[in-house]
Amino acid sequence: MDDDILHTAIHEAAHAVIGRRLGMVCGHVTLEPDDDSSGHSITADPWTTDAAWENRGKYRHISSVYRGRILTYMAAAEAEVVCLGRCNGGDGEDQRQIGRMMDSAFNVLDGAAWEHLEARLRFWTRVLCRRHQGAIERVASELLKRKSLSSSDVDALIQAPKAPGVEHR
Repeated sequence: MDDDILHTAIHEAAHAVIGRRLGMVCGHVTLEPDDDSSGHSITADPWTTDAAWENRGKYRHISSVYRGRILTYMAAAEAEVVCLGRCNGGDGEDQRQIGRMMDSAFNVLDGAAWEHLEARLRFWTRVLCRRHQGAIERVASELLKRKSLSSSDVDALIQAPKAPGVEHR
């Protein structure tokens, strides 16, 4: 199997899985190339997630949504390291988006403050990727077979396996 496509599958699967685990509003995920990428995973803008949280009775400051979204974007490179031992370096656009979110959410932190916050967020992103490695790998495996997964496909793949003999409601 082509090393690049495997990295892309893990990369996109991590966005999809970690975004959902953090309660972000997420859409489909694909390995189909477009004009500027070899795949993508849809995570809604912060205000869409904020509105969804509010509708569910979760009242948080918008910066919580931005932090969740930043973790979702960081998850791709971190999952490549967790699952494959290294990042292939395809996270340039993720880094640009993280920078934009930092500017929007935290009114341009000074360099030292951002470096400290980034280190903490990367640490917790790596923890999340380890915790959800099985789900990331399941989604990536299915992506490699089918090339694209709908939002409901991803949701079904990341559900915890049901224990035999236990009724789930």
